[in-house]
Amino acid sequence: MQIRIKQIFCALSFLSLIFAPAVSLAVTNSNSTTSNFCTKISSIGSEVANKLMEFGSDSTQKSHTILVQLQQRKDKVASAILVKRDDEINGFETSITKLLAKANTDAEKAAIQTFKTSVETAMTQRQTTVDNAVLTYNNAVKNLVSQREDSLTTSGSNFQTNVTAAVTKAQSDCTAGISSTTVRASFLASLKSANQKFHSNLQVDKVGQQSRL
Repeated sequence: MQIRIKQIFCALSFLSLIFAPAVSLAVTNSNSTTSNFCTKISSIGSEVANKLMEFGSDSTQKSHTILVQLQQRKDKVASAILVKRDDEINGFETSITKLLAKANTDAEKAAIQTFKTSVETAMTQRQTTVDNAVLTYNNAVKNLVSQREDSLTTSGSNFQTNVTAAVTKAQSDCTAGISSTTVRASFLASLKSANQKFHSNLQVDKVGQQSRL
C-alpha cells in the first residue's frame, strides 16, 4: 500500500523536475541569442501556459489513478476475507456433520450441537473484530490519502502560480525596457526557485514516513 500512495508524490515530483527544465529549454531554443528573449516573450508565455495545463492534467490523472488503485486493493482484500470465511464455515460444517454421524447417543449429539453453537459464536465475534479492524484501517488510509492529496493540490497550485508570476514579471520587465539578458536570467532563476519550493513543500509530510501502509 505504501508504494501505491507514494506514486502520487513520485509522479508530481517527476513532473516538476521535467517542467522547469523543459520550459528553460524552450526559452533557449526559441532564441538564437539572449538578446532576442523579449521579442519572443509572448510565445514563451504561451509555451509555459501549455506546459502548466499539461502539468495540471497529468497530476489530476495520477491522483485519480491512485484512488482507483486503492479502491481496487480494498475490494480485493474484502473479497479475500469473504472467500476465507466461506471456506472456514464450509469446513466447520463438514466436520460437525462427520461428528454427528459418529454420535451414538442423544447426549453425544447434544454435546456436539453445544460445541457447534459455541464455535459459531466465537467465529461471529472474530468476524466482527476483523471487520471493525479493516474498517478502521480503510478509514485511516482514506483520511491519509485525502490529506496528502490536499497537500499535493496546494503545492501544485502554488507551483503553477509561481511559474505564471515569473512569466508575467518577465513580460512586464521587457515592456519596461530592461535588457533581454537580464530578464531572461531572472526568469530562469524564478523557474528554478518555483521548482525548489515545490519539492520543499512535498518533503514536509511524505505519506510513506507517516505510516507504513
